Amino acid sequence: DAGAGSPADQPDPGRGSGADLICNVLAVEAYGLEMARHDKITDGASSSSSLLAEGRFALGLFLGVVIALGLYLATSAFEQEISRREAIELVPAVVALMVAFVSLLISFQALSEQRKMRQAGTDPVLIAHLSGRKDHPILTMLRFSNVGAGAATNVRVSIADEAWPELLERTRLKRENFLRPYAAILQGAHLEYAMHVAHELLGDSPLSPFAVTLEYEDIDGGKYKSEHLIDVQELSGQGVNSPTETKVANALEKIQRDLGHFASGFKTLGVVTENREERLKRERMEHEELRAELEKAKKRDKE
Repeated sequence: DAGAGSPADQPDPGRGSGADLICNVLAVEAYGLEMARHDKITDGASSSSSLLAEGRFALGLFLGVVIALGLYLATSAFEQEISRREAIELVPAVVALMVAFVSLLISFQALSEQRKMRQAGTDPVLIAHLSGRKDHPILTMLRFSNVGAGAATNVRVSIADEAWPELLERTRLKRENFLRPYAAILQGAHLEYAMHVAHELLGDSPLSPFAVTLEYEDIDGGKYKSEHLIDVQELSGQGVNSPTETKVANALEKIQRDLGHFASGFKTLGVVTENREERLKRERMEHEELRAELEKAKKRDKE
């Protein structure tokens, strides 16, 4: 709905928070979104040997051999009677085969865990979330942070089309900012855009949740994609503290005031403020007074 963000279409504040909560829940269910996990689509340069690298080929081949051997033994048992002695002789071979199969499963699982650990230590991970600025905590920012261990390149950000009418009306986001891909977001770095002050996004009718999709690559060409749900109601009830710079400025002002008292013998200092016209007028009056005093001094000298 193109007018989803207009005041006329917003729920009546008199209905209370229950109506707003129902609207937001329906919006989330319409998207069908949860915080998506980090998905790696391709492995870049190593994609051609992914089956061999992950051990899937070896596991599949061995599983096929075990199944074929089991079918052969079962067929032989049904076609001809096996003596007790022959059955006992087959037990060690079957046990060894089962042990080898279990060992291969354990090795495959360990290899998979090692691969996940390697990816966690080398792959970029981008997340979309809400944040505040240190110098202006009340301003809500839409931030894309690289919390992984590598640089994310060719980053593309897309927001669901249904969300744009309300975003354009109630936030400072611009659609053209997300049309071109970003060259890179380095490890530990982030990219952010100002949305609005928190009370404007919340208020009686909070901004509806919207979906953000991130697509990017690593330095080897591996492709990644993740989807995130942005909901401003997670900011409800959070305090807004003074930024560190403000605290430092207040502390410096207090130190300056204390030093001024110390230099003046702990006397109270008065501060006079005046504009340019007042200053010129004061200087002319002082000049006239000095001139008058000088004329009086000359007359006394002549007498």
